[in-house]
Amino acid sequence: MRRSLTSSSSKSTRHSLRLFELESTVRQLAIGRNVARMAFMSGTFAALQHRDYRMLWSGSVLATTAFMMSFMLIPSVAFEITGSNASAGFAQMGSGIGMFVVSPIGGVIADRLRKKPLVLAGQAVPALVILSTGILILTDTITIPFLTIATLIMGLGFAFMGPARQA
Repeated sequence: MRRSLTSSSSKSTRHSLRLFELESTVRQLAIGRNVARMAFMSGTFAALQHRDYRMLWSGSVLATTAFMMSFMLIPSVAFEITGSNASAGFAQMGSGIGMFVVSPIGGVIADRLRKKPLVLAGQAVPALVILSTGILILTDTITIPFLTIATLIMGLGFAFMGPARQA
């Protein structure tokens, strides 16, 4: 009988020792993972630890993607409407004119006003223009003058948003 108690006791001790070793290993892995994450986040991507910056960054990625897609879409739509490369260039010309003419003024305004509302408006206005352009394309009522005005408005939005982001 004594022998069975001893073997039972040693089994229990071995089992406890294995559990302790397993818990210790799990803790070391968790600590190692946290250290690796902290090392990764302490360098280049440290700013992504902040929720507000992650929101700004992800919103900027989405907005930039939409804007760049519109820069490819608008000349394509203009070419589809008329079959002329000149009309595609004319439709895209509005954004260049808007940015070229208003950017110096946009920089002055960005220096004098709060940046956050200026960036928000600079992203909201082109988003509304892209949305209205999409609706007009779907309803087949889009015209070259509207495309030119749309790109002009987007260029104006960029002229204010760019300096506000960089200030």
